[in-house]
Amino acid sequence: MFCKNCGSQLPNDATFCSKCGQEIQTSDVNKSKKPRKKKALLVVGIIMGLFLVFTIVPNMFGNSDPIVGKWRAIAFAQDEDVIPVLEDGYIDIKGNGSLSMRFDEDTIFSGTWKRDEGTLSTDSGIQYIPYSVEFTDTTGILLFNYEENRIFVIINDITTVFEKY
Repeated sequence: MFCKNCGSQLPNDATFCSKCGQEIQTSDVNKSKKPRKKKALLVVGIIMGLFLVFTIVPNMFGNSDPIVGKWRAIAFAQDEDVIPVLEDGYIDIKGNGSLSMRFDEDTIFSGTWKRDEGTLSTDSGIQYIPYSVEFTDTTGILLFNYEENRIFVIINDITTVFEKY
């Protein structure tokens, strides 16, 4: 607590100010906290607010999609042939609608994606969520399967299968 007369800091049980001699009454005591503590609380509040704005709030409005992330290519299929892919084949899908695919050291595609309406089902009941993919010189379809947690990208009759890293 502080003396109302001279502003000196006093012990909580003081009855007189040791600096100016003023009698201290409960009503005379300035019990307010130091401004430093108020500033610290303000800074913590601002930091927490920014955290909410940039991390939690965007996810509340559907800006997160299950396909966003990096997926490892595991196979190509064309007609009846299944071809294993190199270890460094991947698709990297960004939340902003962009993506990049790499099949080998020389083949990298950049493009965009967007979710299509509804779902697709096979005769055996497997459900896929469809997405459109667009590259500079071609378009295709991306199918996401929750049960298998795999992505199938179909471009020019070639299907590439990806699984999450």
